[in-house]
Amino acid sequence: MMSAIITSARLVSNIGGKRHTMLFDTGPEGPIFLRNCANLGIRLGEVEAIAVTHGHWDHMAALPATIDRIIEQGGRVTVHVNPGMFNERAIRLSGGRIVPVANVPLPPELDRHGARVVNNLEDRLLLDGHFYYSGEIPRVTPFEKGRDDHFCRKNPEAPWEPDPLLLDERMLVAKVRGLGDGRTAPRGCHGTQYPRDGGRVEAVHHRPHHHWALHRLACLARSGQCLW
Repeated sequence: MMSAIITSARLVSNIGGKRHTMLFDTGPEGPIFLRNCANLGIRLGEVEAIAVTHGHWDHMAALPATIDRIIEQGGRVTVHVNPGMFNERAIRLSGGRIVPVANVPLPPELDRHGARVVNNLEDRLLLDGHFYYSGEIPRVTPFEKGRDDHFCRKNPEAPWEPDPLLLDERMLVAKVRGLGDGRTAPRGCHGTQYPRDGGRVEAVHHRPHHHWALHRLACLARSGQCLW
């Protein structure tokens, strides 16, 4: 499911007879997200993990309602985030005024709804190594200038600080049969761009910011095991 308003992707993998289902983001509105899932015939009780791209409300505000529905349908879910996603965010208007945007649900709230929350900066493999969830994505090219109107702060008493590069952003990588590696990544709306298709997992695992998790995913790719 992808749209300009409801931003989410459901990914289903099948490797060696093991099937896994996860979500990448959940969108901004719980009732709308749940209705869309029902209309599409998606049973959320099958979702085992939710990975979040970055800490903006339009990508994760529907998390509590989604977790509730997963639990109601007999499922158990792990939510993967990092501490930077829970900074308060704001936008500077053309006149110079800084306007806060809606906050996202915090880890204790997600825990109260029944999720297991993994909140750290490290990259990791998800669901038996079927998916790779990155650590911080280095900005290494000249066009990655970011958004000069984007600000953040750690708490309401702290001053607003420039946050042009949204370093809490994360990407998801998976081997797709017949397509090399499929990379589900944040859209370029924040001044960053990442490859979405083509290439091979082996071509990226050597970079210093990718650790054992991506190396393990590359091993799966070399053995011919793919995401269905």
